[in-house]
Amino acid sequence: MAVAKLNKVQILVHRSQRQALLGALQEEGSVEVIDLSSGAGEGIFSIVLQKERAETKGLSGPLEELAWLISFLGEYDGTKRYTVTRDEYDRIAGHFRHHDLYRQCREAEADLRGLDDKRRNFIAEKQILEPWVALNIDLQDLGRTSSTVRGLAIVGEERFAALGRGARDEGLDLSLSAAGTAKKNVFCLYVYCRADEERVAALFKRHGAAYVYFPGRSGTPARILDGIDSELRGLERARSAALDRLCALEAEKKKVFVLCDHLENAQARELAGDRLLRTEEVSIVEGWVRRRDVPALRQSLEPRFPELDMTAEEPRDQDNVPVILENCSVVRPFEFITRIYGMPAYREVDPTPFLAPFFFLFFGFCITDAAYGLILAAFSLWVLARFRMGELGTRFFRLLLYGGISTVVLGALTGGWFGDLIDVAAERSGGALAVAKEFKDSLVLLDPMKDPLKLLIVALSLGVIQIWFGNIVAVYGNLKNGRYLDALLDQGSTLLFLFGFSGLILLFLGVVPSAHGRLFSHIALAGALAIVATQGRSNPTWGSRIFFGIYALYSTFSGYLSDVLSYSRLWALGLVTGVMASTVNLIAVIMGGMIPFVGGAVAAVILVGGHAVTLVMNLLGAFVHPTRLQFVEFFSKFFKGGGREFSPLRIEHRRTRVI
Repeated sequence: MAVAKLNKVQILVHRSQRQALLGALQEEGSVEVIDLSSGAGEGIFSIVLQKERAETKGLSGPLEELAWLISFLGEYDGTKRYTVTRDEYDRIAGHFRHHDLYRQCREAEADLRGLDDKRRNFIAEKQILEPWVALNIDLQDLGRTSSTVRGLAIVGEERFAALGRGARDEGLDLSLSAAGTAKKNVFCLYVYCRADEERVAALFKRHGAAYVYFPGRSGTPARILDGIDSELRGLERARSAALDRLCALEAEKKKVFVLCDHLENAQARELAGDRLLRTEEVSIVEGWVRRRDVPALRQSLEPRFPELDMTAEEPRDQDNVPVILENCSVVRPFEFITRIYGMPAYREVDPTPFLAPFFFLFFGFCITDAAYGLILAAFSLWVLARFRMGELGTRFFRLLLYGGISTVVLGALTGGWFGDLIDVAAERSGGALAVAKEFKDSLVLLDPMKDPLKLLIVALSLGVIQIWFGNIVAVYGNLKNGRYLDALLDQGSTLLFLFGFSGLILLFLGVVPSAHGRLFSHIALAGALAIVATQGRSNPTWGSRIFFGIYALYSTFSGYLSDVLSYSRLWALGLVTGVMASTVNLIAVIMGGMIPFVGGAVAAVILVGGHAVTLVMNLLGAFVHPTRLQFVEFFSKFFKGGGREFSPLRIEHRRTRVI
């Protein structure tokens, strides 16, 4: 359970075997190719590298087309990961040409876009015409004659009558007839004398009337709407036929997935080829390999490349070595937390096995409800069994499964089962559930609702333990890397001071006898003097050393207190879950008793909805706050980030599963 040991390998083959070697390395999937191109000099190296990069660009166009095909076809029949045999994969990768399919789909896209545009236009026109459906006039008959003007207008309902009165008051020969109403507007037909056109226009403006025109349309609105409906039905038939043709391409879609995976692997191989150095006769590959994989790599390559020369060496201090985290299957899900923060440096400590027990415990501490834990564990198991996910998704849901188990244990020990639902149900059932209540009570070690102070002490004690443990891990990391003086002067002096200071706190609380007061005082004083004397040792002058030593003592003292107090968030979250759950139960009981006949159903809805919301809200807190405690209070004691993840050249099947 640590950062895996890597070797740097250098492989030399004849120039003609370059592509074959890259293919073999990709099949092995155990080598991260080091970029040597930046160190290439002038002359043949630069010429060759430019040529290799030009070859790589040739795959970009086809991959873009294939990615578009996958996206386009997926819009209509759903995407999925296809299972293919090795022979089928090789046959498709070697013979399938996607260009005709790409052209057909582009044409189909254009056709579908055109059909959708026409449909939107017809629907928009239909919405405009529908309020006029009762108008039994051919729209081409609207307009001016030698003596009259006939047209359509829209006016607000509250102003329609006022518009008619205004025309009569001004002596205008204006006829208004309502064809329909919608959204507090009147859709009306007007007729007036051409001689009154300017006065009518002024009247319409004062009353907010708007003219409506249907240029180029003939027939009554009802007949036009019938024609639009007919056109829409035709467009829908055409669209359905086009979609049926696309759905018939399911077999072709599988080929697209296979070819896309194949070309992406080819592109990765070519990009790795850009990183090589090459002379006129020799290609040189350097890469990182897990130390234990070196013999297997040599055994795989030497029979295929008789003239190959391969050497392996330990990383040097200046090397940018990638990181592989090696943890057992139980601890591996907690790598999800580590990766959120960042990878450790190659020669530093992997924090995953050290944070795992604390995160497991803190997660359950934040929820402290066994029923919620059972739901979370069951949901995680269902997701893991039902869905095939990548490595990251699997780790996340396994982490949630562990969190559910922790919540069940901590919830049972604190008496939380949907808050106090068992107590409430036992009380209202007249003793019918007394056995369940007795069993629940027999498991309780600490009831947070009755004794919250003890829960706070437990939370702070967990903080003290983890902070101490973080300093011990820092000692381990320094000893592992031969930094013995740092382990003694940094963590040694800090632990000495914290031991004495913690003893004085316990003495103040009456936990330890007062006879030990002198001992703890001397230990704390010795630790404080050691911090002042050693923590500024990197500074050039004695004055600056003492100053930074005193500052380090202040930081250690204040940081220790603030770090320990930060763990009170565990106590707060553990309490709030029980309070929220019990509040839901209380509301359900009250509402169920207030509403006759259906009170039980109402109470059930409140219980299900309320506890679902409570679970989700506290689940977020149970993930965020323990993670924050690891990153800020724990990692700060020993963790040094800056590492990068190991990224080997290997065959990836993102869209297909080869069997």
